[in-house]
Amino acid sequence: MSSRCLAPNEFLEPSPITLVSPLSRLTSLARRGTPQGWLDAHFMKTSLLLVLAFILLGCESSRQTAGLTADQAKTLAIRLANDKTSSINLGQPFHDGQPATFVSGHWIWKELAPGDIEATVELAADGSTNSVAINYLSNVN
Repeated sequence: MSSRCLAPNEFLEPSPITLVSPLSRLTSLARRGTPQGWLDAHFMKTSLLLVLAFILLGCESSRQTAGLTADQAKTLAIRLANDKTSSINLGQPFHDGQPATFVSGHWIWKELAPGDIEATVELAADGSTNSVAINYLSNVN
């Protein structure tokens, strides 16, 4: 197979090997000095840009991201854990702790408060509540 440069006035014949021609070559083929040729070239460039924009937007939206920071997740988890312990008459023992960790697409916060009260809070990436578990640890045999 030999290769040679095409003159500007030569037409590139489609072949099974040539899948995509450069954009400049496509627009130069459509631009033959007529207003219609200019419109065709403009339409091809605009169409290509729109297709690329949709592809890029699709890639961006499929990424998994955390809607909260670790500190925001911790603050929310502390509030949820205190709400749960208050509802079972154990007060509000959680005031501070380690930041939440982002694992497999969700936030996990665990803390052991004074009085042997353990909380485990799981949050979705956007901050919605998945679960709040309170364990009261005791030394009763």
